[in-house]
Amino acid sequence: MVYCNSRIPTLPQCRRDTTEGIIGGITGTLIRPQTLLLGRYDRDGSLRLVARSTQLHPDPARHLAERMTAAVHGHPWDGVRFTASWGARTPLNVVLVEPHLVAEIDVDTAQDRGAWRHPVRFVRQREDMAPGDIAAFGEGTRQPPGDRRL
Repeated sequence: MVYCNSRIPTLPQCRRDTTEGIIGGITGTLIRPQTLLLGRYDRDGSLRLVARSTQLHPDPARHLAERMTAAVHGHPWDGVRFTASWGARTPLNVVLVEPHLVAEIDVDTAQDRGAWRHPVRFVRQREDMAPGDIAAFGEGTRQPPGDRRL
């Protein structure tokens, strides 16, 4: 968890946590992903959008590109229209990918109906985790056993 050092901090601007999300889509191409669209499964088993990442740096983008595969028919987000930002009407060009990769992300605490309000920062791919290992939609962050955050 990171706290802001500003003289007049506000909680949503300064408190940050790391958590995980399932990579369900990208902007850019499969060869050069630019941003990630991340989701979590809800209690009914539907993959729900929780965040969009900031621009990926070249090395992590190459690493992810080697592991992502284009989605086949029946992706949970087939037919969903994504926009560039909250309340925007401009459609976002998204490539759907098979939702089998987990990403560790750096998030602030501001959420709206289960999704983070601000773009998240990609930290790393969690090769040690499967999509079923992460917190469910709306549950915030899941702390690993033995992690005692205050």
